[in-house]
Amino acid sequence: MVSGKGRTIDTQNGEVLVHLLQTDAAISSGNSGGPLLDMGGRVVGINTAVASQGQNIGFAIAITPAEQIVQQLRDGQVPRHALLGVSASPTTDGTAGALVAAVEPGSAADAAAIEVGDVITSLDGDPVENPEQLVAAIISRQPGDDVEVVLRRDGETVTVTATLGAHDEVTS
Repeated sequence: MVSGKGRTIDTQNGEVLVHLLQTDAAISSGNSGGPLLDMGGRVVGINTAVASQGQNIGFAIAITPAEQIVQQLRDGQVPRHALLGVSASPTTDGTAGALVAAVEPGSAADAAAIEVGDVITSLDGDPVENPEQLVAAIISRQPGDDVEVVLRRDGETVTVTATLGAHDEVTS
């Protein structure tokens, strides 16, 4: 049973997973990675994670984005994921946006002059209410995409353009 769509969770290793299906199917370390099936036996997701705070609340990657990655692998490509290059947290004053806590040197954010303390409020015209929405907006794009980032800096609205990188391009 799918009990929710478009869920976002933080994993134990610090990653944020977005656009997940929430299910009440029991998921454990022994069956994660297995298929989430509909009543017709069609694969609708890949079981991925379980909520530590609740029993029988699991999460699955929806099949559509998974199929895109499978096709890239079939074509001999290494799947790449877009990267802005910021670490973000909720704003401290309760306003909408993603507070930039760190900027990765050499990243798209660094090249676009995004600074620690900036609050990202939109990406390509889509509002960013919180850090999870920022992650979701970036994940839905490809490395090399140009994005318009609107942010608050010292009480002013600033707009910058960033060319998204890829996770494998930035080294710590």
